[in-house]
Amino acid sequence: MSGNNLMNLFVCVAVLFCAAALGHAIPAPACMDPFKSPPAELSGLREKLKQGKLREFYAGTHALLGRCESVDNKQITREELALQLWLFHDIASAPLYPADYDKATPESIFDNKDQDIKHYMLSFLYVMSRDAAPMARRLHLRGKTLSDLLATYAAATYAQFRSHYDPDLEAKHEALKKSFIPLNRKYVEEEFKKKEIGSLVNPQYHVFLNKLGVNDTRNRRLEHYLSDCWMEEFVEMLVNLFPGQSGAVKNYLRMAGYADKEIPDLINRTLGRTPATEFLYKGMPKDVQKAKP
Repeated sequence: MSGNNLMNLFVCVAVLFCAAALGHAIPAPACMDPFKSPPAELSGLREKLKQGKLREFYAGTHALLGRCESVDNKQITREELALQLWLFHDIASAPLYPADYDKATPESIFDNKDQDIKHYMLSFLYVMSRDAAPMARRLHLRGKTLSDLLATYAAATYAQFRSHYDPDLEAKHEALKKSFIPLNRKYVEEEFKKKEIGSLVNPQYHVFLNKLGVNDTRNRRLEHYLSDCWMEEFVEMLVNLFPGQSGAVKNYLRMAGYADKEIPDLINRTLGRTPATEFLYKGMPKDVQKAKP
């Protein structure tokens, strides 16, 4: 085994070992020696995440991302990078708000901060992917490990968006509305028996419709992020992080939820065949080795 292959294997094993040791499904920055522990200023947010206080967690991360925005990647310090990497890790690890269709509880009013924050973080990762190699050299970090972490956080977030987006949600909502008809009929019958009928519509139905609207809006936002915002940029991000490394790019596309048979078409529809992406086409069947329309 060559020295480069041995080093790549070591890095992959180290990342997986850290993930298992720390109890995270997503590798933590602790896999890099300078970032063994999360910055103290993240302790409050991490505790909120641990307690499942998602709205408080996402509200707090917004302010920190705003601070990070003023940092120049070409002049970033190790301390600033540590804060960003741990923050990205926690955001990528955090779940999205759960869908709520419970007719018996008050309307769930979500601020969509969860989707906004993850979208915001992807913007950071996209910009950072252009500067990852020189940043690693200047800060004396393992470039492959840094690229792996950035790609993992992006792929995990992209996969989360894809898994939560439901292209059939509108039809499902129509079916749910029909399922409410027997409940409303029962409500009306009971009201007539009490001779207190004031409305022929169960009050829960208005709550139910509002919840359908909330979930429909959130689903449409995910569709927008996936189709209009991040499909092409995500592939470009991986090419930035792993130039000439077709296997690495495709591995992270798989992590984002794409099947092997989908990857050639995805590459064609996004970046297409250019000098910078030629390496991605090696080994593809000839019938898919075509330029982007």
